[in-house]
Amino acid sequence: MQALPNESVNKTILRSSIWMLALRWALRLIGIANTFVLARLLVPDDFGLVAMGMLMVGFVEIFGQTGQILALIRHPNPTREHYDTVWTVSILVGLAITLLLWALSPLAPSYFHDDRAVLVVQVLSFRALISGFENVGVVAFRKDLQFSKEFKYQVAQRVINLVVTLVVAMWLRNYWALVVGILGGRFLSVAMSFFVHPYRPRLSFAKTREIWSFSFWMLLVHVAQFIQDKTDEFVVGNLKDAHSLGGYNVAADLSTAPTVEMVLPTTRALFPIFSRMSDDLDALRRAFLDVQASVAIIVCATSVGVYLVAEDFVMVTLGAKWMEIIPLVKILAFSGGFYAFANGAITLISASGHGRLSASLAITRTVTAVPVLIAAAILGSMETIAWARTVLSLLFVPGVFFALSRVVPVGPMDILGRLWRPVIASAIMAGVVTLLHPAHPLIATMPVFRLSFDALVGAVSFAAAMVALWRLSGRPEGPEKAMVGKISGWLARKPVAAAVAESGTGPVVLVVSTFSSAEEGAPIRRGLYRFLRNRARRSIDRTMWMVFRRWTFDFSTYEDRRNTNRGDAAIRIASIQLLRRTLGADIRVREFGWNGIGPDFVRMANKEAALVVFAGGGYFFIDEHGDLPERIRRHAELVSGIRVPVVGLGLGVNVLLGKSPDHDNYWLSPDSETLLQRYLGHFAACSARDPGTAARLSAACADGSRVVLVPDPAVLMTPAGRGRHRPDDDGAVWVGVNLSFHGKVSARRLRQAFPHVAAALGKLKDDLPCRFLYFVHSDSERVLPALLRNAGIDVTVIDTSPTEMLDWYATLDIHLCMMLHSAIFAVNQCVPTINIAYDAKNFAFGEFVGALEVIAPEDVTAERLTLSLLRLWEGRAARRATLERRKEELARDMERFLDQVRSLPGVAAPAE
Repeated sequence: MQALPNESVNKTILRSSIWMLALRWALRLIGIANTFVLARLLVPDDFGLVAMGMLMVGFVEIFGQTGQILALIRHPNPTREHYDTVWTVSILVGLAITLLLWALSPLAPSYFHDDRAVLVVQVLSFRALISGFENVGVVAFRKDLQFSKEFKYQVAQRVINLVVTLVVAMWLRNYWALVVGILGGRFLSVAMSFFVHPYRPRLSFAKTREIWSFSFWMLLVHVAQFIQDKTDEFVVGNLKDAHSLGGYNVAADLSTAPTVEMVLPTTRALFPIFSRMSDDLDALRRAFLDVQASVAIIVCATSVGVYLVAEDFVMVTLGAKWMEIIPLVKILAFSGGFYAFANGAITLISASGHGRLSASLAITRTVTAVPVLIAAAILGSMETIAWARTVLSLLFVPGVFFALSRVVPVGPMDILGRLWRPVIASAIMAGVVTLLHPAHPLIATMPVFRLSFDALVGAVSFAAAMVALWRLSGRPEGPEKAMVGKISGWLARKPVAAAVAESGTGPVVLVVSTFSSAEEGAPIRRGLYRFLRNRARRSIDRTMWMVFRRWTFDFSTYEDRRNTNRGDAAIRIASIQLLRRTLGADIRVREFGWNGIGPDFVRMANKEAALVVFAGGGYFFIDEHGDLPERIRRHAELVSGIRVPVVGLGLGVNVLLGKSPDHDNYWLSPDSETLLQRYLGHFAACSARDPGTAARLSAACADGSRVVLVPDPAVLMTPAGRGRHRPDDDGAVWVGVNLSFHGKVSARRLRQAFPHVAAALGKLKDDLPCRFLYFVHSDSERVLPALLRNAGIDVTVIDTSPTEMLDWYATLDIHLCMMLHSAIFAVNQCVPTINIAYDAKNFAFGEFVGALEVIAPEDVTAERLTLSLLRLWEGRAARRATLERRKEELARDMERFLDQVRSLPGVAAPAE
């Protein structure tokens, strides 16, 4: 089993949880419909009798849940023998349980005091035997995280079960309808398992010992879990009658359903995910706390919500004859909340391989719960039993998280930090609902409307309180931030395509760059509050700039569109131009952004593509800890499954100078070093855009292979050819200007450099007749020409596509810039350039080109810039000639590398 890439953990958890949540609620809605109809066809006595039978059947069946399925999911590389062994063991266990239940069935009346329980237990005993024959191949749905298939499989069988049960109930009008429904559902599930999965198991005992080594502890966990979950029902069944047990059983199910059915689907999805992450404790900790923050919100909202609307909830869902269970529903709602909150920790402990610790927890709780619940039943009423169960669930929570801290470094403050906002928000919700509940007498006699009103008020007040508390807390990372961002994204724009298909009849080439053309320029649509706040910030900034000359910048304030970096777009455009020139103009190019590739991308590559190209840019970003971005882990996982050649075209390493004072420092942490070595091992050919990157990547290549040094693809991009010509009698020095304003570090550098740049340009125009052209390389820069004009520098704004922008670069005499790709565009047109660095890549590219002057941030002064610009103007002819020769050399280097790509197996050569 391959490890799950860390960057994709949250997305994988979210996607898996959504599918399992959809499954759980689809099944729950079917179950609610089933209960809704059956509650009107049958009486509590019928439910109680079947509950008696299921208690006995379930108690014996639990000994058959040896955890062989979970062992199969946890196994890194299960073979057919593993699958067949699990199937064989399941059949034998099912047969043994059926025979044991038949033998024990005569004892049922002595415990439940109802002779009808004998035949019910005997018939229900066949469920275990039928279940044993289920196709073990369906385990792959969970193991391989194919939860969409699991959804279809489970829902289809439950729908058929619903139809069978309701038909029989309308015919018989007694408890046998429930019995037939249970057996029919199991039989149809087994039949359907062979229909939905092609695997055909065979009898085998080859891997029994290996499977049992993990399954033994899981057996203890399941037995203890069943006892602690059902002790209260066993006690009620023994000391009360079928009517009481039926009411208690339905109350427990109804009160916990909204909470448990929201949380347990995520838990089911988490087991295979946590299993894959079990070797990375930091990743496990982050993933668990992210999930637990969401669980806390669900638990507080639903458990308190059920308590508040219990009376109308019971009346609407079950009817007036069930009103006696309302106190039980209120009490048990909190029991379900406490259980659900601790369940994620229990799952993590089991998934990380600590089966013995899981068993110890379950046994400890069982030993504690059984005598307490028995005493509560003897000394008190049904409500006393419910309170005992709830208090036990609460007391168990700290013990679970204490045990978890022995597995993963999670402390009490980590948990409380995720819990306090939902707790306060639920208290606010309770106050609002209680206050407004009597305020609508017109619907006081209509439970459906009253329930809807209270539910709406509760949802709105809880959500508003959560957002308010989140804002007051400084907007920390968590589900609130993710949800606010997601809602804003939904309101802002429609989702864009992950890939763009080009016309053509040749081979398919998949090109991965920073963003695809479909994602480029996606608008940011702000709500009224965010829009007004944004414009207010802009007004304050402009006032500070123009009146007080305080140069403060926050690029996000001036960002109205996403993915507008012209340099990143140029890399994509130039790479496609080069590939068409090399492989033929008829190739079919499909574009993908860095964040737009996943398992479907791998399947597409293996099924349709001839070549996969990762194109240029600051692809490898090294942070201050020497770590690569988590994106690289995800891409390494994906690339390892691609069978066609994978190529890196002009890849680059970024190291921000603010975090690395040495611009030659490309240090990697040991973990990232290993990751880079593993990743590059999957590349059929790789090239780097500067010597620093080439040295770093070559050092990571195995078997003495090396990385080819080529220019950034944008150096060789073909311009639009619109013929931007300068007037012959202009007489001015055309000066290009660009300032980097696309991230926090570049904004900080800009704040330091802007006064010096403005002063230097002012002195330059005093010495020479200048015309200034400002090149907008990112949308957030659009404010900068106005600031330059305010500083006395009249500029013409060039804000267009990368290829058309090159036509304007061709008109320049000299160029001053911060953005690296502005320097690259200038080199493309052989324009003498000064580049103010904010990243190690600026120095690396300058050294690579040889005729590009790069100034370190600490050396930026108005005097230094003025002198450099004047020297650049005076020596422009020699600089231009040097750049022309260098560009010819770089073009030949690129051609040699592309010839290597063209010769790769399976990559078609261009037609003659």
